[in-house]
Amino acid sequence: MNSPEKIARAAAREAAWRLANPEAAKAKFRAAYERQKSNPVFQARRRAAVLRHKYGITAEDYDRMLLEQGGRCAICRTDKPGRKFFAVDHNHQTGAVRKLLCMHCNVAIGYLREDPAIARAAAEYLDSFTR
Repeated sequence: MNSPEKIARAAAREAAWRLANPEAAKAKFRAAYERQKSNPVFQARRRAAVLRHKYGITAEDYDRMLLEQGGRCAICRTDKPGRKFFAVDHNHQTGAVRKLLCMHCNVAIGYLREDPAIARAAAEYLDSFTR
Protein backbone atom coordinates (compact mmCIF):
# COMPACT_ATOMS: atom_id res chain seq x y z
CA MET A 1 0.00 0.00 0.00
CA ASN A 2 1.31 3.45 -0.87
CA SER A 3 1.49 5.86 2.03
CA PRO A 4 1.23 9.62 1.44
CA GLU A 5 4.92 9.94 2.31
CA LYS A 6 5.90 7.28 -0.23
CA ILE A 7 3.80 8.98 -2.91
CA ALA A 8 5.37 12.36 -2.07
CA ARG A 9 8.89 10.89 -2.32
CA ALA A 10 8.11 9.31 -5.70
CA ALA A 11 6.66 12.61 -6.96
CA ALA A 12 9.78 14.46 -5.78
CA ARG A 13 12.04 11.93 -7.55
CA GLU A 14 10.02 12.29 -10.74
CA ALA A 15 10.16 16.11 -10.54
CA ALA A 16 13.92 16.02 -9.96
CA TRP A 17 14.38 13.67 -12.93
CA ARG A 18 12.30 15.99 -15.16
CA LEU A 19 14.46 18.97 -14.13
CA ALA A 20 17.69 17.04 -14.73
CA ASN A 21 16.49 15.55 -18.05
CA PRO A 22 14.21 18.10 -19.73
CA GLU A 23 14.56 16.72 -23.26
CA ALA A 24 13.99 13.12 -22.17
CA ALA A 25 11.01 14.21 -20.07
CA LYS A 26 9.53 16.09 -23.02
CA ALA A 27 9.99 13.04 -25.26
CA LYS A 28 8.47 10.74 -22.62
CA PHE A 29 5.35 12.87 -22.24
CA ARG A 30 5.04 13.47 -25.98
CA ALA A 31 5.16 9.70 -26.60
CA ALA A 32 2.52 9.10 -23.92
CA TYR A 33 0.30 11.77 -25.47
CA GLU A 34 0.73 10.27 -28.96
CA ARG A 35 -0.30 6.85 -27.61
CA GLN A 36 -3.38 8.27 -25.90
CA LYS A 37 -4.68 10.95 -28.27
CA SER A 38 -6.75 8.55 -30.40
CA ASN A 39 -8.29 6.92 -27.32
CA PRO A 40 -11.96 8.09 -27.00
CA VAL A 41 -11.81 8.01 -23.20
CA PHE A 42 -8.70 10.21 -23.24
CA GLN A 43 -10.35 12.59 -25.71
CA ALA A 44 -13.45 12.94 -23.53
CA ARG A 45 -11.37 13.56 -20.39
CA ARG A 46 -9.20 16.10 -22.22
CA ARG A 47 -12.26 17.92 -23.58
CA ALA A 48 -13.84 17.97 -20.11
CA ALA A 49 -10.62 19.36 -18.62
CA VAL A 50 -10.41 22.10 -21.26
CA LEU A 51 -14.06 23.10 -20.76
CA ARG A 52 -13.57 23.21 -17.00
CA HIS A 53 -10.27 25.11 -17.16
CA LYS A 54 -11.11 27.64 -19.90
CA TYR A 55 -14.81 28.26 -19.26
CA GLY A 56 -15.66 26.83 -15.84
CA ILE A 57 -18.28 24.46 -17.26
CA THR A 58 -18.57 20.69 -17.38
CA ALA A 59 -19.00 18.54 -20.46
CA GLU A 60 -22.56 17.97 -19.21
CA ASP A 61 -23.13 21.76 -19.14
CA TYR A 62 -21.90 21.96 -22.74
CA ASP A 63 -24.15 19.10 -23.83
CA ARG A 64 -27.15 20.70 -22.07
CA MET A 65 -26.46 24.05 -23.77
CA LEU A 66 -26.22 22.35 -27.15
CA LEU A 67 -29.49 20.50 -26.54
CA GLU A 68 -31.22 23.73 -25.45
CA GLN A 69 -30.01 25.35 -28.69
CA GLY A 70 -31.38 22.47 -30.73
CA GLY A 71 -27.89 21.38 -31.77
CA ARG A 72 -27.38 24.65 -33.66
CA CYS A 73 -25.32 27.83 -33.57
CA ALA A 74 -27.00 30.50 -31.43
CA ILE A 75 -26.55 33.11 -34.19
CA CYS A 76 -26.83 31.60 -37.68
CA ARG A 77 -28.62 28.39 -36.61
CA THR A 78 -26.37 26.07 -38.62
CA ASP A 79 -25.95 22.54 -37.34
CA LYS A 80 -22.35 22.41 -38.61
CA PRO A 81 -19.86 23.63 -36.00
CA GLY A 82 -17.09 24.27 -38.54
CA ARG A 83 -14.69 22.29 -36.36
CA LYS A 84 -15.15 19.23 -34.20
CA PHE A 85 -17.34 21.06 -31.65
CA PHE A 86 -19.26 24.31 -31.41
CA ALA A 87 -17.25 27.10 -29.77
CA VAL A 88 -18.12 28.23 -26.25
CA ASP A 89 -18.81 31.95 -26.66
CA HIS A 90 -17.84 33.91 -23.58
CA ASN A 91 -17.23 37.47 -22.47
CA HIS A 92 -13.48 37.97 -22.55
CA GLN A 93 -13.60 40.58 -19.80
CA THR A 94 -15.82 38.78 -17.28
CA GLY A 95 -15.38 35.17 -18.44
CA ALA A 96 -19.16 34.69 -18.41
CA VAL A 97 -20.29 31.96 -20.80
CA ARG A 98 -22.93 33.09 -23.27
CA LYS A 99 -23.92 30.41 -25.80
CA LEU A 100 -22.44 27.99 -28.34
CA LEU A 101 -21.47 29.30 -31.76
CA CYS A 102 -20.21 27.84 -35.01
CA MET A 103 -16.63 28.69 -35.89
CA HIS A 104 -17.66 31.39 -38.39
CA CYS A 105 -19.93 33.26 -35.96
CA ASN A 106 -17.42 32.93 -33.13
CA VAL A 107 -14.65 34.41 -35.27
CA ALA A 108 -16.98 37.19 -36.50
CA ILE A 109 -17.85 38.15 -32.91
CA GLY A 110 -14.13 38.35 -32.17
CA TYR A 111 -13.37 40.46 -35.24
CA LEU A 112 -16.24 42.78 -34.25
CA ARG A 113 -14.47 43.14 -30.88
CA GLU A 114 -17.59 41.88 -29.05
CA ASP A 115 -19.03 45.36 -29.57
CA PRO A 116 -22.78 45.49 -30.33
CA ALA A 117 -22.43 48.96 -31.89
CA ILE A 118 -19.86 47.69 -34.38
CA ALA A 119 -22.04 44.64 -35.10
CA ARG A 120 -25.07 46.88 -35.75
CA ALA A 121 -22.99 49.14 -38.00
CA ALA A 122 -21.79 46.10 -39.94
CA ALA A 123 -25.39 44.87 -40.32
CA GLU A 124 -26.54 48.29 -41.51
CA TYR A 125 -23.65 48.41 -43.96
CA LEU A 126 -24.61 45.03 -45.42
CA ASP A 127 -28.30 46.00 -45.50
CA SER A 128 -27.48 49.14 -47.50
CA PHE A 129 -26.20 46.96 -50.34
CA THR A 130 -29.12 44.49 -50.42
CA ARG A 131 -31.95 46.96 -50.99
